[in-house]
Amino acid sequence: MGDPLGIPRAEWPKADNIVIRARRGCYSGGSASEDRSLTNNMYYSYQIHERRGVYSLILHAQRLFQQYLVDAYTCIEQASSTTVRSEYISGVYDALSRGDTDSRVIGKRVFLPASFIGGPRYMYKHYQDALAICRVHGKPRYFITFSCNVRWQEYRRYMDAVGQGDIQNRPDIIARVFHIKVHAFITFLKEDKTFGDVEAYLYTIEFQKRGLPHCHTLLWVTPPFRIREAGDVDRYITAELPDPGSEADLYTTVTTCMLHGPCGLLNICAPCMQD
Repeated sequence: MGDPLGIPRAEWPKADNIVIRARRGCYSGGSASEDRSLTNNMYYSYQIHERRGVYSLILHAQRLFQQYLVDAYTCIEQASSTTVRSEYISGVYDALSRGDTDSRVIGKRVFLPASFIGGPRYMYKHYQDALAICRVHGKPRYFITFSCNVRWQEYRRYMDAVGQGDIQNRPDIIARVFHIKVHAFITFLKEDKTFGDVEAYLYTIEFQKRGLPHCHTLLWVTPPFRIREAGDVDRYITAELPDPGSEADLYTTVTTCMLHGPCGLLNICAPCMQD
């Protein structure tokens, strides 16, 4: 993959030309003395990490950096496609008997294994796991959303430290911080027991229109903590603004990160008004 604007002097070697030397007595994924080439995943993971005292032009390229990430993902997927299970179909008759009526796919059929993230078998496997949890624990008791916010102090602190302005030009930092916060959020639900003792949980991560990650969580709690009456709802769920006097920190968080609007004719410059 070439990027003449982000790498003007072509100082980065290709991943295929880099060999990992195995130390004597150390295990390197094969035999104790086997050398192996650097994978594309390892190579690009190294390139997009910022290091003290080293200026990386590609990390400051804004939109070009986003294009670089797309190209890197394509290279990684293309390299891993050689390990995908496939079989050859001999003849048109065999193809038609298997249901392949499109001539463009006659000749070879590709099977994406369940380990391929985002593939049909991967999604079906997790769907079956979710049904198994519902069969054992019943229907979920809470549906919780956890959204990424560009106003998080971690983002501002990092962008100020590296001298960049818009966090949306660093999707790698957005993904890393959100990944850490999701795990901290799940740990909080289990250990703090805000909704009670947790029996099981499921969550899936989606990306919104503007590219920010968004987590949908299903939560199962033990019978003593389940909502059985209308009055029990008020102990866990509220649609009111916190008291700015007694709950100043919570009030600041809600008004900064959770209030939507005004929009429409009152504020035509709101982010939701931009297509």
